[in-house]
Formats: sequence, structure tokens, C-alpha cells
Amino acid sequence: MKKITNALLQVNHLEEMVDFDSFIHRLHPFIKLITTFIYIVCVITSHSIVELLVYCLILFMFIFLSHISALFFIKKSIVALPFSLCIGLSDLLMMREHVVFFHLVLTTGFIAMIAVMLKTFLSVLIVFLLIATTGFESIVRELLRLKMPVLFVMILLMTYRYLFLLVDESNEMSRAYMLRNPGKKGIELKDMGSFLGSLLLRSFQRSQEVYQCMQIRGFDLKNQVYDYERVNSEDYFLMMFIIGLFIMIKVVFI
Repeated sequence: MKKITNALLQVNHLEEMVDFDSFIHRLHPFIKLITTFIYIVCVITSHSIVELLVYCLILFMFIFLSHISALFFIKKSIVALPFSLCIGLSDLLMMREHVVFFHLVLTTGFIAMIAVMLKTFLSVLIVFLLIATTGFESIVRELLRLKMPVLFVMILLMTYRYLFLLVDESNEMSRAYMLRNPGKKGIELKDMGSFLGSLLLRSFQRSQEVYQCMQIRGFDLKNQVYDYERVNSEDYFLMMFIIGLFIMIKVVFI
């Protein structure tokens, strides 16, 4: 739990890299947001390990163009793997048919578990890349440009900006769990689902309380005036090229 806490607290350090100068940093925030969304959709809907490896190669090309160490993103993204492992274990136990994968005899459950973990890892990795090269304020501005619900954007903003409150909630729940279950080294797998669900509900409640305090002080996201940066034709051309590449990959692996 301590490792997860430290990883969450370091997420805010991503925005320290927003001022770097690279090809990815100079791209329009709208283009990066749309590309990230489409990439995640393509990754989640993939049914082949090879297809996921292709998406992994593309993502690391993006990271290379951002001039940020890939190891930096990998260390931060690993925090999501334990949660995906909990989901993938059910596939490992339920799906026991044997298949040959690159001359290796594996169970379909093992392949499905690896696929779930890889999908989670890639999705988290590209979100971290988006934050590190765009900045969360720019992401929020582009979400509002896309007419996303203000409440959703506000919850997202509050959860990110007050991440230390979420970490504090998780630490309190973890201590309470350990006090009720002395002698255990950590949260058991059978209790992980209810623990994460309670943490999610409590984090939403805390972010709503913070938002209400901000409203009392006169803050209103609906009345904020943003100077949206114009999207030029070159940005649209690049976005269409990337979308076309993703579509081509999907067609190949159908």
C-alpha cells in the first residue's frame, strides 16, 4: 500500500514536464486528447496480443518523440498492474483450454490475463504521457470545448488536484482494515473489490465537499472564460493520419 501511495503522490510531478520542448509537446492539446481517447478505445477493443504489441510500439514511439525517459513512465504506470492482475486472475482460473502461442503451449486464461494487464498498462501509460506533455488545465479546457458535462469535468479536476486527499482516504481505510484484521500483511484479494468500491465513493464525496467550499468562495466552472487555441489544418491532418493508422491496424487484425 505504501508503494501505491508514493506512486499516486508522484503523479503531480508529471506537470513539471509540461514546459519541455518536443514534437509531442508542441502538438495542439485537442489533437492529443482525441488521439489518446481513440488509442485507449483501440487498445481496449483489441483481441490479439500481437495487436497490443503493435500499439505498445506506437506508444513508445510517441514517448521517444516527447524526449522524456520511457523508464519514468513505466515506473509510474506499474502502479495499475496489481488492480488488473486481480481482474485477470479470474480468467486464469476459469479459462483452461490449451493453445499454441509462438511455439509455446499456454492456457487461454493465461493469455487473457496478460492481455488485461497489458491493456491496463498501455491505457495508463498514454494518459500519463498526455498529462506530462499537455498539462491538466489544458486537458480540462479541451474537455469543456468538447461539451463534456461540467459535473464530470469538475469531479475529474477535483480528484486530480486533491489527489493527496484520496491518498489520505486510502491510508485511513488501509489502517482500519489492518486493525480489524491483525496479523495480515495486506488487503486480501476477497476484500479488494469492496475496498476499492468504498474508496471510490469516499473520494467522490470528498471531491464534492471541496467543490462546495470553492463555490462558497465564488468559483464557478460554467462562468470561466477560456481562450481556446485555434486548431489549424496541419493539426487536423496529423490527427486524421493517426486515426487512419489505428483503423488500418484494426483492419489487419480483424
